[in-house]
Amino acid sequence: MAALGNMQVVYFCPDYTVYEQALGLFLQINPNALLHRDVNEALMSPEEFEFKAGRSGMGTVLLSNPANPTGPSIERKNLEECVRIARDNETCIIMDEFYSHYYYDSTNVEPANGGADDNSNWPKTVSSAAYVDDVNADPIIIINGLTKNWRCPELWFCWIIAPEPIVEMLAAAGSFFDGGANAPPQKLSLPLMELDFIRKDTWALQRAFEKIRDYFLKDIRRLGVKVLHEPVFTFYV
Repeated sequence: MAALGNMQVVYFCPDYTVYEQALGLFLQINPNALLHRDVNEALMSPEEFEFKAGRSGMGTVLLSNPANPTGPSIERKNLEECVRIARDNETCIIMDEFYSHYYYDSTNVEPANGGADDNSNWPKTVSSAAYVDDVNADPIIIINGLTKNWRCPELWFCWIIAPEPIVEMLAAAGSFFDGGANAPPQKLSLPLMELDFIRKDTWALQRAFEKIRDYFLKDIRRLGVKVLHEPVFTFYV
């Protein structure tokens, strides 16, 4: 964040609670919460986002998609609209997609239940990359990594998809502060990037965590706890 220079960075509320504290560490960053008009809605509509983006002068928006910890996600037409709004208003969106594999309500049939076990049958995930027209022109920065979607908490490797100047700037900042990434573990992690492994591992991840979600929801409802937003992503309620 510090490498991006002086700017106002807004974050949705509710969203990942660490954002507020983390953004406050950077003297060049002016963090502001972006509140919903309707507090009963877990996600801000594209219409409201466009209204705020066009009038608040926000430079950058930091958000988790799927939303962490509330569990819903911006998808399909709504996600496409958010990318368009960012493009039209020259507002940068930093998309935190670390939980994008944790999806539970897909209509796709996994191989364990009779679905095809090949590249024609992929588990449901979400990414704004599908709506980026030109990676070097659209103001979208996508971040992902091995710690959550790949369930490798000790492999602190992440990557970004962004315009080339942003990638070069962050690479230079990383080399300056840390001397660059640790190459041997990176090489050992390459098999985790094989598409066949990703497909099978994501099916297994969704199967395991869907059972945990359903078990937890059943028990807390039995105790009389009302769940306002049943999560379809992540592993929080």
